[in-house]
Formats: sequence, structure tokens, C-alpha cells
Amino acid sequence: MGGASVLATLAMLVHLFAATQASAIAHGQTTGWIRFHTLNETIVNPLWALSIVALAVVGGLSRTLGNRIVMVLGAIGGLAFALATATIAFTDTFDALFLVSSLIGIWGAAVGVIGLIRAR
Repeated sequence: MGGASVLATLAMLVHLFAATQASAIAHGQTTGWIRFHTLNETIVNPLWALSIVALAVVGGLSRTLGNRIVMVLGAIGGLAFALATATIAFTDTFDALFLVSSLIGIWGAAVGVIGLIRAR
């Protein structure tokens, strides 16, 4: 999990600087930076998402992060994000899964609330 988080953080730096290529993107052009960004996101984001799935499942089953009900939100959201990001460079078929991947945020919030309730 730690390695995937470090990789994802570095990938977000690449993502941030991809905005410097906005003019080329707007004109339907590509650059070396855009190609690197696309490759980077296609590899790193699915790894990060699968680590979220693992964290949600292990944490939910052990009840250290949420519970078995909340676990489903993290697992479905993570799998949706992994599939959507792994295929975005090749097809837009799975783009709707980005909406489903918002379940990762709901899972995170639910885990936090459950943790606060258990601490009382």
C-alpha cells in the first residue's frame, strides 16, 4: 500500500504539470509530456486503486477500517477506478465508471465516522 501511495503521489505531480500542455490538448495535438502522462496514469492509477480495494477488504473483514458493509463501497469504488483508468488511453467505454469510483470517498468518510463512533 505504501509503495502504491508514493507512486500515486508522484503520478499526481506529472498530472499537475500536464496542464501546461492545455493548448496542445485544446488543438487536438499531443506532445511527449502528454504521452508520458497518459502512460503514467494508465499504469499507476490502477495500482493505487487496487491497493484501496485491498485496504477496504482487509480493513472491513478485520473491522479495523469500517466493517463488512462499508467494505463493499471501497471495494466497488476501487475496482471501478482501476478499470476506468487502466482503459482510458484506449477506449472511453468505461468512462462512466469514474462516477462509480466516487464510492472510494464515501468509503473513506464512512470509515472515519465509524472510527470516531468506536473511539467513544
